[in-house]
Amino acid sequence: MRDVARNAKATEKTILRLVRETGGACRELLESLRDFETDYIQVDEMWTYVGLKDKTLSRLELKRAGVGTYWCFTAVCGRSKFLLAYHFGKRTRHQARIFFQKLSQLLPEKVFTSRVPILSLITDGWRGYRVAGEDVFGNSINRGMLVKQYSALDEKGETTPASRWVGELREVLAGSLPASQIHTAYAERTYLTFRQKNNRISRATAGFSKKLSHHELHFAMQIVFYNFCTELSPVPPPAGSEDRSWRKRSTPAVEAGVADEVWDAKALVALTDDYLSRQRKLSSEEIIDPAPIHVDANGLPFWVYWNDSQQKAKVHQASCTNCNHGTGKFSGGTSGKPQVGQWIGFPTKEEAQARAAELEPYSYSLCKMCIGTPTFHGSRVYRRNRG
Repeated sequence: MRDVARNAKATEKTILRLVRETGGACRELLESLRDFETDYIQVDEMWTYVGLKDKTLSRLELKRAGVGTYWCFTAVCGRSKFLLAYHFGKRTRHQARIFFQKLSQLLPEKVFTSRVPILSLITDGWRGYRVAGEDVFGNSINRGMLVKQYSALDEKGETTPASRWVGELREVLAGSLPASQIHTAYAERTYLTFRQKNNRISRATAGFSKKLSHHELHFAMQIVFYNFCTELSPVPPPAGSEDRSWRKRSTPAVEAGVADEVWDAKALVALTDDYLSRQRKLSSEEIIDPAPIHVDANGLPFWVYWNDSQQKAKVHQASCTNCNHGTGKFSGGTSGKPQVGQWIGFPTKEEAQARAAELEPYSYSLCKMCIGTPTFHGSRVYRRNRG
């Protein structure tokens, strides 16, 4: 993030705002996809982490929401290499079921009503896919599973650093599938492309995400760039074919029929502008009032400043210079700066802190200028946030 800010000669807050805006537009584009035509999908999960790895959390005995290992479940079209669905969550059956439900919403109705299965879904050997696939898809599609066998497993059935691949088993869970189609090579190759270009999802990296929401938005941006802007490599001719010329391919979106042409940076900017214009229209039509307290504003001793665009909430005392009894540092905009956040008054500190935690559970805090125990350091006075 700092490198991008230096190269662009912009602040880190500006880069984070672009991530939120462009990532929100990309996420909305992916969620709006419907009736995706394909007959072959590969599903796999990719390991990522936010803030700290699980082993560090265990060593420090920390229990924090929004940090630790988060698996990214993805579905890749085996024909066009289009990544049509993703979901971040823990590696549980419940999260796998949520992901399959998202995937089912993107498919046409004929996939579930056809008497003969017209779609093949291949997963790896994680046992959570077996139950989740049965719950969501049943026998309406062909389902296969590639079970990789290793030399050593732990008590939970997971691989260890000493594990070595010894073979694989191709299972047909529903319908009929040839053994040659039961593999996850296309999904694994897509992961390689993503890991090479995105430092946030690399295994050994210092560029990890510190916030889950930014992690997901950044990944949505990369998916849209891969689907709509990245041209696939040419493919060689089939074995035994007289025509020895290689077949050129366009982007996964063009190959899948989702887009008519290759997108460039201008298309992504136009996508973001259209998304922001609709968000401003919605915000102007609907005034968001996050459960205000209906009492005299002049008598409220504690206030919460909520900035939805920056996803931050902070508790202040009414006498704080930053609060100024709910009018802000510049008394409601006397400096000419627009008011971008909301001030919400509360009679007690506990109620204010509870509301701040409800609005932004991962990024709320107390004002260090007016709340906390003063700590003297040199000639300056610092206040320590005791939460």
